[in-house]
Amino acid sequence: MKASALKDTRLLQHCGKVCVFKNSRDLALRIDLDDLDVMEDSVLVLQGIGLVGNPGMPEAGLIPIPWKLAKKGVTDMLRISDGMMSGIAGGIIVLYISPELVDPDSVFGIVQDGDFISCNVAERLLQLEVEESKVKKRIENRKKNLAGGKGRDSWQARKTQRGYLGLYERNVNQAEKGCDFDFLTAYPEASVDTI
Repeated sequence: MKASALKDTRLLQHCGKVCVFKNSRDLALRIDLDDLDVMEDSVLVLQGIGLVGNPGMPEAGLIPIPWKLAKKGVTDMLRISDGMMSGIAGGIIVLYISPELVDPDSVFGIVQDGDFISCNVAERLLQLEVEESKVKKRIENRKKNLAGGKGRDSWQARKTQRGYLGLYERNVNQAEKGCDFDFLTAYPEASVDTI
């Protein structure tokens, strides 16, 4: 989290209703619509731009303030993404959410419009405010849909992808393990926190 770039200190401890963008294209198409279901206290979520979901994790994690709110003077909102962004961008944004959207077990992958997410920077807490049983059910349903051919399953497709892209997608560690190839890490089973 780039907390030092925040423009509104209330966001250091915040809970808000979620507005989800499934990828950077969805974000570009909807962020400035007048009927976008967002308020000043909303939490904006951008999915699908992580290491495997958008191979290579481009610097596309910057989520702009929706135009209808910017016109009213809103300068910052809590924004969350499984991607990354340039170090010079402003505002409070939580990046490198891991595991990313494409991992079938990812809680980030089952976040829906209307959910609530809470963030407490002092306590290092980022939490989806959905009952654990509902989270498990959503993940089960998501896996069933992917197995049934509903939606592109990048996580499975990477197993048969050829060439460098296949090598990359099969072997890149998720963000919490450093975004490196698993066969190049000194401690393959350790997380970054334990090294």
